[in-house]
Amino acid sequence: MKRLSLIIMALMALPFAATAQKPALDHSVYDGWKTIVRPVDQMDGEWVIYGVSPQEGDGVLYFYNSAKGTEYAVERGTAGRISQDGKKAVFKIQPKFQETRKAKIDKKKPDQMPKDTLAVIDLASGKLTKYPQLKSLKVPTELLDHVAFTAKEKDSLYVLDIKTLAIDTLRCVENCYLSADGKSMAYVTKPGKKDSTVKRGIYMYDFKTGRTDEVLTGEKKATFGSAYFNDDNSKMAFYANLDTAKDASKLTDIYLYEKGAV
Repeated sequence: MKRLSLIIMALMALPFAATAQKPALDHSVYDGWKTIVRPVDQMDGEWVIYGVSPQEGDGVLYFYNSAKGTEYAVERGTAGRISQDGKKAVFKIQPKFQETRKAKIDKKKPDQMPKDTLAVIDLASGKLTKYPQLKSLKVPTELLDHVAFTAKEKDSLYVLDIKTLAIDTLRCVENCYLSADGKSMAYVTKPGKKDSTVKRGIYMYDFKTGRTDEVLTGEKKATFGSAYFNDDNSKMAFYANLDTAKDASKLTDIYLYEKGAV
């Protein structure tokens, strides 16, 4: 933590030094200022994640080990999370500032805008593994081994083991909900009109075994909503409407899934 404290103190001192020298303040001066972004202690204070971000431009995400003095810096990194055993970290790498700025000026559509990249770093070696064209990312409160993400222009959900880097692909997934303990996930499928291999429904996925269990299914027009796990992950509540009649479209039922049954 000593190194981080020195960095914060040095950055805090910059405005005072500028005041003493009394330079003319204009936009070029403001653009040169940098800010410590959300310093976060993890793993009993051994690892610290923090970002340094300019007023305009690309920032840097740092992973610093206060016990060993090891430090890794990743340009444009953001939203870092370290696994519970302190061996891996997962985060996003944002597109270059100028690329995003130009896309906005050119009035690109949302699906044409530059996308984030999912990254996994090995904290022992500093090796980076990247997954480009990131659309969404789900990380459990307690990061053990797995995260779930989607990529641009695809309806598949990818379950990534950050330890082995193995990926399991789940097709036609509309949404997913991770348990806080990082051991399981509920996901909702939405097959295409001509897809006869995937059923509309909600399923339970076990991260450790890779096993999927059917929870509840219905017709393609059935509605499945958010899922919520209790603290010990022994129960899951969700809502659904299996009645596809027009008059029943505004109705919904709440279900409880426990011990493999609804």
